[in-house]
Amino acid sequence: MTSIRIFIVVTVGLVLSATFINCSELNPSEYSAIINSESPGGETAPSPTPVTPPVPPTPNPVLNCNNPAEANNPLCQKAAKVISTITVDGDYEIYWDWEKHHDKSAPILRASEHVSFNSNTIDGPPRFFKDNSGERFAIMPMSVNYRVPINTQGYPARALASTDIVFNSSITQRSPSGQYYHRAYEDGVWLSGSCSEADYDNQIWIFGLWSANGINFDALAHQEFYPKTCPEGTTHAWVNSVIHLSSSDGGDSFRPKPYTPYNETGQSNSNRLVLIPKPSGLVDQDNMFTYGFYHPSNIVQEDDYYYSIVMINMLTGELKTNQQDPSKKESLVNGGFAMIRTQDTSVPGGWAIYTDTGWQTMNANSYIGMGGAINPKIFLEHPSNSPYSNYPSGGQNMTYSLVQHTETKEWLAFGYSNQGGTTVQYSLTQSLSQPNWGDITPVLGVPAIPAIGYPSISSEVSDGFVYQFIDNEPYLYFVAQNKDTVREGSMLYNLIQSGKLKQKPGVDYEVSDDIISRSVWRVKLKVETKEIKSNES
Repeated sequence: MTSIRIFIVVTVGLVLSATFINCSELNPSEYSAIINSESPGGETAPSPTPVTPPVPPTPNPVLNCNNPAEANNPLCQKAAKVISTITVDGDYEIYWDWEKHHDKSAPILRASEHVSFNSNTIDGPPRFFKDNSGERFAIMPMSVNYRVPINTQGYPARALASTDIVFNSSITQRSPSGQYYHRAYEDGVWLSGSCSEADYDNQIWIFGLWSANGINFDALAHQEFYPKTCPEGTTHAWVNSVIHLSSSDGGDSFRPKPYTPYNETGQSNSNRLVLIPKPSGLVDQDNMFTYGFYHPSNIVQEDDYYYSIVMINMLTGELKTNQQDPSKKESLVNGGFAMIRTQDTSVPGGWAIYTDTGWQTMNANSYIGMGGAINPKIFLEHPSNSPYSNYPSGGQNMTYSLVQHTETKEWLAFGYSNQGGTTVQYSLTQSLSQPNWGDITPVLGVPAIPAIGYPSISSEVSDGFVYQFIDNEPYLYFVAQNKDTVREGSMLYNLIQSGKLKQKPGVDYEVSDDIISRSVWRVKLKVETKEIKSNES
């Protein structure tokens, strides 16, 4: 019998008017800057060596598809069909039910004086995949990452156990050579990881997968580092990066690239990363801040390249009053997403990032953005205090899914945007190599989903081992607090009262006020398309 597994880690707008398209792909410009960081323990990495960046190559002229003289160029031609709307088309249901499916042996972790949660709490979108035997699974991200088996009906097969953990950020793992795959400052303790920022080895959430054979998997993961006294780190101030992991056992376990600690060598371990943020020791701010690269999407293939989109927040230097605590200041960031690609997913090096002058290969010794070696292009740029805050125009994260619609061949970036982190949205492009993302468009009929809802879209459509395609009947998946089922006025409470929820929650869902638990919910969507004439605007 075929089964499915899930990993637990704790969209679409139509572009009808042609715009500027970059006709050629430029040669990468190499820069170098040595990463410098100062860890909470006082370890200081080498100062960056000032360099004069080379003059970037002059880009070839761009094509203006709105110019009648150029409108017949093949690059301006539209697909015969495009997505017109995406709409809710079914009842909501509990997909992964925390009461039925969570690991009963997982410890209760203290997040603050008044709030605790189970280490099997979901903190990211499910990522579905198949192994070489055809069995299906999904990763549900958290700093303790689980793999959930899925049955032949497409639902979680059973309750999880500790043997389903594929990566645990609180456990030290050594390589056969004695190096570290991962180093916890205290085994088995949440908020655990190396307290040296230059190790790039703190808490890790697995988000994106790729495999060519169902045995060897490569992963992009979200890595958080807390620069304010590591053991007492707070998510009010943290630095985010994208780290590479791999599996050689069909997704049963994942490991980052092994390393020797910075405090033994004085050498940065930035070569473990795909995207390197500016070290916090170079950020001249003593206030609440969060910046860097977050929540990479799933990995997809277009022609000879593999792509991912990654949430990006770059500090602007401007401060705003914190909404929860007016006595504190926090930094304003320019948010949105960046695009990265590679021809070899098996290594963290060699990835390129999209810039205003085209694709540029990144250097493992150079941080990206905020005065670093390369300034990435920020798509769907969105100013905010943080990805989850309401200032000035709401939270935004459009990287929870990157999928291709099989009928129109359009690519969708899918997530939430612009309504304080409550509205499910998507954006479209016809090409990843020459991206031209359209306006953010809402999925119709979706109620307010919280910022921690991690809305994603997926179909059981795959000709490989990961799910990069959607058909016209995909599912919207999202995460919600179980206590919201009994909290009057919440999204889940309203769905229950309206009869749009297939099954009501069990009696155990009314958990104590200081214990957080989450389930995964889903609803079927309907994708509608329409035909357009060539070069129609």
